[in-house]
Amino acid sequence: MHARFTRWAKAGVWEKLFAELIKDRDNKYLMLDTTPVRVHQQAASGKGG
Repeated sequence: MHARFTRWAKAGVWEKLFAELIKDRDNKYLMLDTTPVRVHQQAASGKGG
């Protein structure tokens, strides 16, 4: 997920997205979802193998 976020950031996706969202002054279409995803403890350790 971090790799995708970074790719989108480098490509200017976030700037384009937010530029479009602020055009709608009434925020009729503004909806953000920040759903966390849990992973197994070993998957989150950062150790390769």
